[in-house]
Amino acid sequence: LALLSGVLQRFSTRHPAPLRPVPISLREPNDRNGIHTLLGPLGVPFEDHPQTLPEVLAHVGGCRLLLSGSYHAAVFALSQGVPVVAVANSPHYQQKLDGLARQFGHEGCCVIPLSEPHAVARLEAAMEKLWHHSPALRPGLLACAKQQIQAGQRAYQSLPLPRA
Repeated sequence: LALLSGVLQRFSTRHPAPLRPVPISLREPNDRNGIHTLLGPLGVPFEDHPQTLPEVLAHVGGCRLLLSGSYHAAVFALSQGVPVVAVANSPHYQQKLDGLARQFGHEGCCVIPLSEPHAVARLEAAMEKLWHHSPALRPGLLACAKQQIQAGQRAYQSLPLPRA
């Protein structure tokens, strides 16, 4: 968390956008505790974080870029055209997030394993790149989301209907 906090502090001094917490899991152990540890030292208020799924979706959809360690937050962002820099701290999450990057394209979803020797430099470079390219990436991410929805609908329609 200290590594990520430093990255966010440097990033926020270069870009005039507010940092907005988006906790996904509210059960113990919850995302709120980790995010508070990460953003609290940066003075990010926590009183108005989203509580319900519609609030989370609206919150994430209003972002220009999402830094996430959560698969679900990344899906919510990418499906609304918001690029994601995803950090992975375990092989399991790296696989999940790499799969997501393949689904939406590596241009709009960059996965950084925190165990890499140059993780901080890669993280900062990816955040800068996606921040600057966010408006141009949005249509492609939305098109990927639409294709995935259509593929899911086709798959569902191909299932045999249960007989009464």
